[in-house]
Amino acid sequence: MKMASKMIALLLALVLALGLISCSGNNTSNTSNTTASGDTTVADGSTQAGDTTAASETTQAGQTTTTVAAGTTNTVASTQKVGASLVKAPDFKMPDYKFLSKVKGFHLKIVDPWVGAAPGTQGWIAANNVKKAVESRYGCTFAQTGVTSGYPDQVIARQTANNPLGHVLKVQDFFFLPWLERGYYSNLNYGMDESFVDISDTKTNPWYHAASTNFFNIDNNLVAFRHGNLNDAPMIWYDKDKVKRFGTDPLVLYKQGKWTMDKLKEYARKAKSGNQIGFLASDYTIAGVAFAHTTGGSLLNVKSGATPVPNVSDSKTIAGLQVMYEWFQTDKIMSIPSGSWDQPYKDFWSGKASMILTTNYASTKHGGTFKGTMGFVPFPKGNNSQNNLHVNSQFSTWIPSQYQKDVPVIMFIHNAKDRESWAYTQTDSVSTISRMGFEKNSTEYKMYEDILYGRNGQTSIFNPIDLSDANGSKRTWGDLLSLIGTSRTVQSTLDAYGSALVAAYKKNWGNHKLTGKY
Repeated sequence: MKMASKMIALLLALVLALGLISCSGNNTSNTSNTTASGDTTVADGSTQAGDTTAASETTQAGQTTTTVAAGTTNTVASTQKVGASLVKAPDFKMPDYKFLSKVKGFHLKIVDPWVGAAPGTQGWIAANNVKKAVESRYGCTFAQTGVTSGYPDQVIARQTANNPLGHVLKVQDFFFLPWLERGYYSNLNYGMDESFVDISDTKTNPWYHAASTNFFNIDNNLVAFRHGNLNDAPMIWYDKDKVKRFGTDPLVLYKQGKWTMDKLKEYARKAKSGNQIGFLASDYTIAGVAFAHTTGGSLLNVKSGATPVPNVSDSKTIAGLQVMYEWFQTDKIMSIPSGSWDQPYKDFWSGKASMILTTNYASTKHGGTFKGTMGFVPFPKGNNSQNNLHVNSQFSTWIPSQYQKDVPVIMFIHNAKDRESWAYTQTDSVSTISRMGFEKNSTEYKMYEDILYGRNGQTSIFNPIDLSDANGSKRTWGDLLSLIGTSRTVQSTLDAYGSALVAAYKKNWGNHKLTGKY
């Protein structure tokens, strides 16, 4: 049941991720770009052999390309024109002509457990324009499809038969380690060297997430990566119309450097007294991650050259969990309503609560019933108004080991797709969150994206606690945190179950070392 819930949760989480690449339906991408062989693809999609595009020629879509002569390398700047604005994606060094000849004619198949946007929607239009632009520019083709049921079983069966589902696949946290043990993943280091696509360089490639990329560098092999956001930064979502009765708007306090744990506690008490439910948490695990970090602790000890180990005896972590225990059990200013796994979201969006501690995933649960003005603010780290940006992982992107020799081409085309999508995201994005009342380029919207992507000073710390679920461990962080939130003290819970949790990690990760830059 727990796994099924996570599957459903991630299905909706990806809806948000897809929403972030949405664009205006009026923006087409009719390009006239040079293909790998030097042929020119004209606006109608035909190819004129032997012709080349002049250097720095601007296409109809506002994209600038530079012809790459055989045996040379060059820097290409991609732009995407949307309305009156022009967004320029970061420059990157193109590989030589010999490599690009491998790209031309390659068909890339991307498969994940989630179905994309419906035809005709904003997300579908954006994705289709991205597809046309990439295929026209490099002479390749790609298809992205979803698998709605039995995804893990299909992955295992097809891998065993030496016939993977696709060139690029997704994996959820609780499958990551077993699949690593089975040798499913290609080594991406070689691919980055040949294709010039460095997924760890998030300054040049802001559509990747540096913290997660570091984590997936295991035993000196980069085996997976995270596209875009981590989907799990703890945030306080709140009804502005209700919370304004408590005092200054939390976002204003945040901008003034006054959004602290003490202030949040004050508002939580007022929410409890002035509302039927008050201040909700969507999940004990999310609450544990957030509260542990408020005192400088962390649920996991993650160090370069070592295996991840639960911080069950760390004084800072215990202090943070003690605060969580008091808010749930002693002060009773925070609660998780009984019912289905998504009951907290239903109660918040239907107006039964003023605030909810959750992640950006809450936006995917918006059912159109919310009548107020929605706001959100980071969960405070402590009483110095630092942000709590400790985040969890949900899924990663990887290339099956059967395609090791094709890794450079696969990475290059996948990166080109992400690069083009990023240009849309920075311009006319029509996402789930904007439809809930956040205006593009507002403080909330910019902060939201900075938190998700870990940029502009918002450093997200990767905290892959769900990996303890691998190989059927009897105790997970989720189990422990639910006890602390409902029935037991912090110390008695850690005394009873902490050693089993540590043992599970050592058993699962004992043969592997994390070799990223922590």
